[in-house]
Amino acid sequence: MAGLGFWTLNTAEMLTVLQRLREHNRTADRPVRFVGIDPQHPMMALAELRACLGKAAAPLLDPLGDLGASGFLRQLDRQVEADARRLEEYVNEHGPPEAREPARIVRQFADVASRPYAHADPARTLGVARDRYMAENVALLMADPGAKVAVWAHNAHITKRARAAPVMGTHLARTFGAAYYALGLLFGHGEFRAHRRRFGRLVRGGPVRFRVPPADTGRNVEARLSAAHPGDHVVDLRGGDRPEPVSAWLAAPGELRSFGAVARRLTARRTFTPTVLAEAFDGLAFLDRVGGSTPL
Repeated sequence: MAGLGFWTLNTAEMLTVLQRLREHNRTADRPVRFVGIDPQHPMMALAELRACLGKAAAPLLDPLGDLGASGFLRQLDRQVEADARRLEEYVNEHGPPEAREPARIVRQFADVASRPYAHADPARTLGVARDRYMAENVALLMADPGAKVAVWAHNAHITKRARAAPVMGTHLARTFGAAYYALGLLFGHGEFRAHRRRFGRLVRGGPVRFRVPPADTGRNVEARLSAAHPGDHVVDLRGGDRPEPVSAWLAAPGELRSFGAVARRLTARRTFTPTVLAEAFDGLAFLDRVGGSTPL
């Protein structure tokens, strides 16, 4: 868990998940693996490459230096992508098999981190490349015909319907068809942790707690789910009979809460993203109340 490098996962709750998986795997006929798919932090991959390639690959590794030390906070020069690609080509031709995965992660990060957040052509942005690589990494896990994969990510990555450019869920739906089941995770009210953003910049001091009251707008999906069935529940949007009003609601434009690792204190409770449920998700898991994560 320490090697994942992202504060959102460095929590007591995530530690509990991993401990329970280990307990399950002690007696399971089919153990569960826990792997990352988002190439945001390549430092461990670089360390693995230095360890297994040795001094012979120093001319290829040295130009990458402390690649990834700042994550996606600053755009890197595109030269770093060319350097990372040369490293991957060397590994694929001369390196041991165990070096191929970390070399791929390093190249993916270098490509994503050297792209802009915004561009006239959305296909050239950081976000589009990141989601494409996330989908590719999931597909690699599915190379085993008997594999079953549960992907845990933000709704903005899970959704099958993106507003401007394809996201991970879009790619997975195209690749795997009905085998990809997009389950959106929603909540009615409670707390979450995020970095504060103010005047376009991150506020120093680390993540803080945000409190969110129940949504009360007519188009809000969480408000409608809470009113229809108070308490925690899961709704399958694929099967079963649907009364006409339900079908019409699922096909109509609505809005979901939308929080990530960064939020604004004054607008968090009114931060929504448009959606059409029938196109975006195959099911919804609703938690009436949630609490903020506990940092380790």
